[in-house]
Amino acid sequence: MFIMNCAMIVILLVYVITEVYSFIRMTKEQREEKSEEEIEKLKVCVQEWLLGAVARAEKELGGGTGQLKLRTVYEMFVKTFPTMVTYIPFTDFSDMVDIALIKFRDMLEKNEKIKTYVEE
Repeated sequence: MFIMNCAMIVILLVYVITEVYSFIRMTKEQREEKSEEEIEKLKVCVQEWLLGAVARAEKELGGGTGQLKLRTVYEMFVKTFPTMVTYIPFTDFSDMVDIALIKFRDMLEKNEKIKTYVEE
């Protein structure tokens, strides 16, 4: 068991060292491009997370409270992803919430269980 743990640690260290070395050898443009790709991947993850956050806000606040729901979801976002706030400006976040709302409303129309959850 001890040898297996040591082997896993060595493999992990080799992987980390290889990634760091590769990153250092990249040109500035390649690093910036990789960073932009990572930010886009994170935005996709946040977009999926927003569906749940929008559902919670809708359940808590109900209809006709758009700006309050936006602020509530933003506060949840800041608490859940504090470092992402620097990468996603509020205007982009607001647009992402609008996209999540469109998806959420579509889900409400198609799924009675979701509709029941929100109305409880």
